[in-house]
Amino acid sequence: MAVEIRGRGTARSAARGADSSGTGSMADRTVDGAHQPPTCRSRHRRRDLAAIAAAVAIVAAAAAPPVAAQQGDDAVRIVAFKLPEGRIESGLQQRQDDDTWGDLRLPRVRFFPTTAAVGRWLATSALTVGDDEVRIVARKLPEGRIEFGLQLRQDDSTWGDLRLPRVRFFPTTAAVGRWLATSALTVGDDDVDVSPTTTRYSAVSVGGYHSCGLRSDGSIICWGDNNSGQAEVPAGQYTAVSASWNGSCGLRSNGTITCWGRGDQTEAPAGQYTAISASWNGSCGLRSNGTITCWGRGDQTEAPAGQYTAISASWNGSCGLRSNGTITCWGRGDQTEAPAGQYTAISGGRYSCGLRSNGTITCWGANWEGQAEAPAGQYTAISAGGSHSCGLRSNGTITCWGENLFGQTEAPAGQYTAVSAGGVHSCGLRSDGVLACWGENLFGQTEAPAGQYTAVSAGGVHS
Repeated sequence: MAVEIRGRGTARSAARGADSSGTGSMADRTVDGAHQPPTCRSRHRRRDLAAIAAAVAIVAAAAAPPVAAQQGDDAVRIVAFKLPEGRIESGLQQRQDDDTWGDLRLPRVRFFPTTAAVGRWLATSALTVGDDEVRIVARKLPEGRIEFGLQLRQDDSTWGDLRLPRVRFFPTTAAVGRWLATSALTVGDDDVDVSPTTTRYSAVSVGGYHSCGLRSDGSIICWGDNNSGQAEVPAGQYTAVSASWNGSCGLRSNGTITCWGRGDQTEAPAGQYTAISASWNGSCGLRSNGTITCWGRGDQTEAPAGQYTAISASWNGSCGLRSNGTITCWGRGDQTEAPAGQYTAISGGRYSCGLRSNGTITCWGANWEGQAEAPAGQYTAISAGGSHSCGLRSNGTITCWGENLFGQTEAPAGQYTAVSAGGVHSCGLRSDGVLACWGENLFGQTEAPAGQYTAVSAGGVHS
């Protein structure tokens, strides 16, 4: 599944593609109408499943591939919630005219039981969307994930082909009490994934539970968690954007910085800037005179004096690339002690890495998963993540190292022009402008929207 739901947010998730295993389904329903009542092991479960008396199992028809979105269709997404006893509750949200997601709608029959058989599609009771009637369907996969889809009632009152969102798998690692969502589908004559793939972007940046994109017309759009207002972008023209955990900052076309979201990160000092980097505890901007100004909280906001050409704000510290090619870091921890030498790029996480002028990478700071042990070779870019790092080699391929619990160091083969390492996932910008992401996908952070991009950034649990 994709993004965490926290009420009426602006999240619009998408995926690179779909595999055959996944997440999702609901109450007990059979294909031919033969009723197969669920096993009730407690009075509580009997009460919850009493409404499933008319349930029937579903024979899954092949899902049609997503096609281009059509104007006037009703876009919906499936949302699911893990209960303390392990059952999965599901519902729908409908996209509003302002591109936000509407109130959560819950079918009367909506609980996916822990006793569900592997591979058996189950269904909720029906909900009305516009002029159509739909139901949510789900099945348990062998590894325990749940795959979700939709069915539309036909004119003859039968249920139509199974429609599968590209982002549709509810993970076994989902936290109790946290709503997750699929990518969007339209409710109409065609099976349409309507994730935001048609808009052209020049850059993308992701924060804790939200993402922001810089459009080709200079405007910024953000989606996802909006509890702190981090997805409510002030109007105007921008040249860069940086999303942090629960705040965002944009570099306006007039050289000033505007931030929104969490309180102490939003008050960017006045002045002219050429670059912006937002992080968990504070943000930093590179001024047009080559000095760095930081704001927020903690000792990482006290940038040393001097001339700089690049800035990287991270968890508990920040680093700047000086005009003489050396690196100066400040804040807390051993990641502030940059090795001597000449560098061309800097990236900081819970540790830091620098790209030396000879094309090699040097990392320092925390190294509990080997994330600071860069493989030998020639590189053109570096990105330090949570417990893993990725480098773009001079031949255009990506090499990652460090923690690999979720496959975050297993970069797909191919030619790339940029790379970004996040908490437990990574993203690369292919030479054709298409994004590829890999690693942990609890919130759909590896499900990159289709389209052409020029830059990429991965955060803790988002891209």
